[in-house]
Amino acid sequence: MCVGGVMKIVNPPFSEEEFWAIGNGRTPENSPVGHTLIFRGAPEGFELWKICKIGEIPFGVEVESLKEAIFATNFGAKYLFTDSLALAKKLQIYLDHYLFTTRLVVIVESLEQIEEIAQLGLDGVMEKKFYQQIWREVEGDK
Repeated sequence: MCVGGVMKIVNPPFSEEEFWAIGNGRTPENSPVGHTLIFRGAPEGFELWKICKIGEIPFGVEVESLKEAIFATNFGAKYLFTDSLALAKKLQIYLDHYLFTTRLVVIVESLEQIEEIAQLGLDGVMEKKFYQQIWREVEGDK
């Protein structure tokens, strides 16, 4: 079930939200103001998530399991990202059951998949090319 009743498309031209990938020396402390941070998995000891929670810095997490999602939501993650439809279905049930405001965002090859995602009742989508662009500065061109 979509929070607020609207499926979110989290990339241009539908959203002006700016994202900043964390890693390779990038931390919440040196992040640009007004950006939503993105983590890949849980940082060791959750220290970086704690910084985000205390500083009210919005962040999202690319998760590979329900366990990671549970940890992320308990630190106040704004988004959970996954490219797995099977995992997305489980995560959406979890988010809906516990009434978290965290939004699930499915990474899709193209917005042509939006109807399929909407029919599954998932919160939102982001195109893979946009998601990869966010990570390009951290990982270098691949």
